[in-house]
Amino acid sequence: MNNTSTTPSPLLGTITFIVLAGIVPLLIILSTPDNGYAAWVGALAMTIASAARFSWTISSRQRHLVEMIVCVFVYGFLGLAPLVQLRMRAEVGTTPGFVEDFATTTVLIILAGFASICFGSLLATIKAPDAAIRVRPVQHLHAPRVVLITLFAFAVAAFYVSRVGLASFGRPRLEFSARLGEVFPDDTTAALIVGFASMSMLVALVAQIMLFRQRRRAGSKAPLLLLAVTAVTLLLIVNPISSARYAVGTVYLAFLAAAGIWGTLRRYRTISVLTLGALFFLFPIASTFRNSLDAKVSLQNPLESLLSGDFDSFDQINNAVYFVAVRGITWGDQLLGVIFFWVPRSIWPDKAIDTGVLLAQFRGYSFQNLSAPLWAEFFINGGWPLLILGMILVGFGARRWDARLDAQILATGTPTLLGSIVPFYFLIMLRGSLLQAMASLGVILLLNWFLTFKSSAPATGKSPSGVSQRSLSRG
Repeated sequence: MNNTSTTPSPLLGTITFIVLAGIVPLLIILSTPDNGYAAWVGALAMTIASAARFSWTISSRQRHLVEMIVCVFVYGFLGLAPLVQLRMRAEVGTTPGFVEDFATTTVLIILAGFASICFGSLLATIKAPDAAIRVRPVQHLHAPRVVLITLFAFAVAAFYVSRVGLASFGRPRLEFSARLGEVFPDDTTAALIVGFASMSMLVALVAQIMLFRQRRRAGSKAPLLLLAVTAVTLLLIVNPISSARYAVGTVYLAFLAAAGIWGTLRRYRTISVLTLGALFFLFPIASTFRNSLDAKVSLQNPLESLLSGDFDSFDQINNAVYFVAVRGITWGDQLLGVIFFWVPRSIWPDKAIDTGVLLAQFRGYSFQNLSAPLWAEFFINGGWPLLILGMILVGFGARRWDARLDAQILATGTPTLLGSIVPFYFLIMLRGSLLQAMASLGVILLLNWFLTFKSSAPATGKSPSGVSQRSLSRG
């Protein structure tokens, strides 16, 4: 299958839907006692709806990178996980005290949010395809800018490693986090330093890969030494032992995206299915060395993993509903903290704390490093109106961006620089909290702007791969 193939696969979509919406939920229902909360029926509905949407994203004639990630998150964290938790009346260890009175409301918030995302996606397709995509110039990187970003990334990485200590990167994540807190006591400063060190190196690596491919297409010399050194340094800074699993996953998938893994629909479909499967089988294993290097790697029962703290999203939305019922909405105060994430607390002592931490403190949890899904973020800031409006905008933006990314892949075999990284990082934003995710995202956006500002190929005629821009608008 070549880059320009746009053949849909209804058979794949049908088989995927039968497995995800039929066989998997049925096995869960047969394997769990129905002695829990009646709201599990709503979780089943969410599982079926997200399965249907995921099946559509992988069987479509286009690649839907962002919408696929949304479906992966919703299916796993807000569909299957609460289905198991509600049926078994089992509490997640990190979020005890599930409030049964708000179980139905929690399910309705999830359903309404996902329906709003789908509606926003539909709105993005109302206009003709040309207007929906508004094909932009094919992204063209300039070597001097890539070199400058790479030098900057190495400078920040050197500062980061020198302060934390090279040996710390081989220690378990909890020990590494403690060391980071000692070196950078201010959480905003710590987040910015980590974000600049890891994400600048990732942006530099992706930019070098794209420049390498760009030169190869043009028949120019494409050296590999700097690229290899950058890759090794990045894998040291963001590694499976000391780094968060989401960050590691973002790095690996971004590298593969820049290398052309989405170049064909077949590969896109294969990786999408593998990503969903990894959520239940590899994701729990990735936390093996979180506390100790002496731990043994073992394959965990998927049902048990769905009861772990990794899948606390449903409980945290439940806590957000409880918070609003007791204290009311925050009228955007939490989002204001997200927007001005870069302001240190030493300057703004009253800046909103991480929403996951806010909910943990509200419930009196001893462990406060918790998630706060986008559903909880919108609801705690503005209730139902902001939830609906915010999710519509998410769906609208995801569909429009997916269309542009698909056009870029058709032209060059890879997404844009931003499109190689952010769709996977979006999983972190969906799980939350937003404040926790903003530092790294801000670094990615800033460096992407520097690399791509007024640096694209002409919008008319042929793209670097020889595919006309007009034909891309039809793709």
